[in-house]
Amino acid sequence: MFERIVVGFDGSPDSDGALDWAAEHAGSARLLIVHIERDRESGSEYLSATSERTGHRVELIEAAERVRAAHPSLQVDTATEIGPVVDVLRSYLGRGTLVVVGRDGERSGRWSAGVRLAGSHTGGAVAVVPTGAGAGAGATRTTAGAGLGVVAGVDGSLPGEEVVSVAADLAEAKGETLTLVHAWLAPSMWEAELESYEGEFAEYEQMHRDTLAAVVEGAEEYEVTPQAKLVHGRPADVLLDAAEQASAVVVGSHSGSAVARFLLGSVSHELLLRAKVPVLVVLPD
Repeated sequence: MFERIVVGFDGSPDSDGALDWAAEHAGSARLLIVHIERDRESGSEYLSATSERTGHRVELIEAAERVRAAHPSLQVDTATEIGPVVDVLRSYLGRGTLVVVGRDGERSGRWSAGVRLAGSHTGGAVAVVPTGAGAGAGATRTTAGAGLGVVAGVDGSLPGEEVVSVAADLAEAKGETLTLVHAWLAPSMWEAELESYEGEFAEYEQMHRDTLAAVVEGAEEYEVTPQAKLVHGRPADVLLDAAEQASAVVVGSHSGSAVARFLLGSVSHELLLRAKVPVLVVLPD
């Protein structure tokens, strides 16, 4: 799935959860735990055993040892970087790399690090893990039989193929179900006068049904057999509803301009802010 997984770590419960989730889903990927410091300190403070920075390094080492103990076969490395958090983590992004960060629903703003990283044009992917949704947290969502496992939001576009690939690999690795969800909305005038536009409505729905069927057919190359869900509604609302029964949600980013990348109300933006499970955003090159 990914050759390298990079976790932004600061010793908080948010980053602990992100690290646990990343280690659990790393598979054969290399895991790099990165602590980011904002600026340099003076030499004496830098070397002080009681300095905050030294404490951060101890936390980083302990976190790495904890992961190695839990996942002996996993290659775990650490790094300390200096600079703005988003800029540093974005520098690691690229094809074959997943950057993972935590999200505290009580403190994360609409322009959190995860949201800003998800607006990158770098290739690779970003995962935002809400507090409490770390390793194993999604298990209870899929054991009751009605769970959707890993959910992929699909629209039939070329970037959507990579979304399906990432979601399928994630589902296969954990032995979970893969559910492909396609949301659609008819023009508002049709819904206001449904009887007058009944034929157009049915034709439009069939077009979206065909789109989803084509995505399902394209997913036959994967070992996991996907479920398909066609839902009439706002894509963000539909995927948030699906996330209630999912272990993770994977979506693409169709952002173009800088304005578009930060457009409030985008599907990926709403999911990153509101979903209770990890959200992976597959980034364009």
